[in-house]
Amino acid sequence: MAPQRHVQHRGQGGFSTLGLLGAAAVLIFFFGAVAMFANALSARAAMGCDAKVQSVRTAVVAYHAQHDAYPADQSVLVAAGILPEPVPELEFTSTPEGPPVYDDGPRTCVSGLAAS
Repeated sequence: MAPQRHVQHRGQGGFSTLGLLGAAAVLIFFFGAVAMFANALSARAAMGCDAKVQSVRTAVVAYHAQHDAYPADQSVLVAAGILPEPVPELEFTSTPEGPPVYDDGPRTCVSGLAAS
């Protein structure tokens, strides 16, 4: 009997296990980095919203100190020159006798605009 030979045909090789594991590791690393970057952007946007909201609250306190009344809305603060422009991330209502009631529930800033 003649010994059998292994004949290797070109173009019929498959992926090695090590190669597949390497590719999977690179993809996992890439998607993890993208997720961390997206999370960091979201956190920065939230901090921007919070800073704008705090500026409106500070303007309300300043207005009350000057006029001994609370502003009805942000347009009063803008007209008084205390707030440079209205902040769409924050809505509030008040009466001259009472403190403002803020509607600052969950918000997300996207390009400087708020979305509920």
